[in-house]
Amino acid sequence: MIIISPYSAKLRTGGRNPKNFPNWVQLIALLRHRRYQTTQIGVTSEERISGVDYFVVDKPFAELKRMASSAELVIAVDNFFPHLCHAEKIKTPVITLFGQSDPLIFSYPEHTAMLK
Repeated sequence: MIIISPYSAKLRTGGRNPKNFPNWVQLIALLRHRRYQTTQIGVTSEERISGVDYFVVDKPFAELKRMASSAELVIAVDNFFPHLCHAEKIKTPVITLFGQSDPLIFSYPEHTAMLK
């Protein structure tokens, strides 16, 4: 199971956060083609990415920690989830997709940082 955390919080103006990765549908299609199951985590107000197998919203940190610990891989934009994985010392590999923020400042040595 691969967990994705595709969104950062909306801007104060209500607009889309520029940290968000624009190509989730294509990435999910590639993962499905390779027979990976995906679980999207988020909050109620977020849109479900087309093609994900499971959409899980509004879970407490303890449940998110359990899910991340049992996943094969976590893929997230620069949002709370990679920081949670680091803080909780989760051993699952994490790929963080960076857009606006600087991975040299906001990433961790045990994670893989990718620029969109």
